Amino acid sequence: MRGKRFEGFVSREQFLSDLYARWTPSGETELVPLPQAAGRVTACDIYSSNSLPVYRVSGCDGIAVQSRRFQNGMPPYQTWREGEEFARADTGDDFDDKFDAVIMIEEVDFAPDGSIAFISDDITVQPGDNVHPAGSSVVKDQYILGKD
Repeated sequence: MRGKRFEGFVSREQFLSDLYARWTPSGETELVPLPQAAGRVTACDIYSSNSLPVYRVSGCDGIAVQSRRFQNGMPPYQTWREGEEFARADTGDDFDDKFDAVIMIEEVDFAPDGSIAFISDDITVQPGDNVHPAGSSVVKDQYILGKD
């Protein structure tokens, strides 16, 4: 096919020139739900209207704890009560502000009554472990998508 010329066809440049001479896209914009926006062109730059997450959340399934209890090694957790010394925390869940770290569920075993039966003794717990602060994914007014 290389080098073969087709007679009767206009060039690409001529086609585009003719198209734009006859058609002018409207300047109208419309607000559509996100699922219907696929394949469309944005009319303006898009900025986040919220911070995400909206509050501090657990970064994994596990238990929320006070990291200070682990400063000198493993504390005596066998007598801990849920809501007092620990709280269950699923990924994306908020939890009481008195807790500042989350231990992954893989490192914990529960007794049938819901108390803690075991925490792996080879873990360290620091403030902020497995915790995502508010706005750690997206901050309010952050640029998200451009109009071009």
